[in-house]
Amino acid sequence: MIIYLFFLWLLLLPLSMRAEKSSSDVAVASVETDSRLKKTTISVYENVLYVSHAPENARVEVKNMLGENVLVEKVKQPQQKFELNLKKGFYIVRVEDVLQRIVIK
Repeated sequence: MIIYLFFLWLLLLPLSMRAEKSSSDVAVASVETDSRLKKTTISVYENVLYVSHAPENARVEVKNMLGENVLVEKVKQPQQKFELNLKKGFYIVRVEDVLQRIVIK
């Protein structure tokens, strides 16, 4: 009899746990998931580097084609711009795990 009640309790336990969740809990979880899906974007226009959706305190590195660092900064805001005083050419920009080649004309 005790074993029967124990198994019955195990079967009904997930149902009671589902009843405790409210619709607001689910909405909050989906908002958090959406915010994590935003990907860091890197763009450049007229010697200005724009970084969007980067994690706070992410390291921004700009390297020339020889692999030398020409700029190393930290991201302080979700959308930030960096002034680049670079000669014309190709450069590699890295923000955390995002890597992109840019051209300064």
